[in-house]
Amino acid sequence: MSSRATRKEKSKAIMTKEVPPVRDKVSSADIRMKAPLERPVEVLAVSSDTKEDSMAVEKVAERVVEDVVLPLLRYLNPKRGKYAETTTNESYVELVRNRTQAKVAATSVAAAKERQTQETEAKYEVLRKRLVEEVEKWRYSEKTCEGFREDIENVKCVTVDLRRLEASRIAYNAKSRRFDELTVASEKKEHEHAAELAEKMKDQAECEAARISDLELIEKLESQCSELRSQRTQAEEQLCDIEMRLSQAKRRTDS
Repeated sequence: MSSRATRKEKSKAIMTKEVPPVRDKVSSADIRMKAPLERPVEVLAVSSDTKEDSMAVEKVAERVVEDVVLPLLRYLNPKRGKYAETTTNESYVELVRNRTQAKVAATSVAAAKERQTQETEAKYEVLRKRLVEEVEKWRYSEKTCEGFREDIENVKCVTVDLRRLEASRIAYNAKSRRFDELTVASEKKEHEHAAELAEKMKDQAECEAARISDLELIEKLESQCSELRSQRTQAEEQLCDIEMRLSQAKRRTDS
């Protein structure tokens, strides 16, 4: 019974010597690291959500490393040789600091690329809008030019009609002058014939022949006059038709 008692006492002594100090150290380290670990993580989450610039991200990352990672690594670094062998000469602090700097640099590069991509997209959008505006202007110019072409064709047709009308008017004026000349000549001959009749009352036969010739001439003149009147009527109808076309072309041009 005494040997069993001594063994139980020895095991209790070993448990009281070895186990509690290790638990106290781990729990105290855990307690020390829990409080500063939660706050920087929230700061990082807010920074990533709000998409601040790279300088703010770097400052937050350095603050997290200084407040959380470095104390933990300072605690673990002396125990590295006790619990495990390593082939590198760098401490945990230096390794994590280098990795953090590399991640911060990569984050800065990614942010710069993102900004450059956004600037390129903005420039592309501006150029696309300008291209759309130029295309709309070009289409409007094409429509305007098409309307101008139609107006030019109409003006050409009206110009041709005006030239024809001018030629008809010139011909009509020439015929009218000829008719006036013939009328004057006829009146002159009538006056001369009357004078001759007054002078030569005796020569009745010659006067009768002259009268007959004058009557024939008058008939010819009247036929010519009727022909000229018909031509004049046709010219007036053409003139009215051309004026109607001109008014229609003018209304189209005004519209």
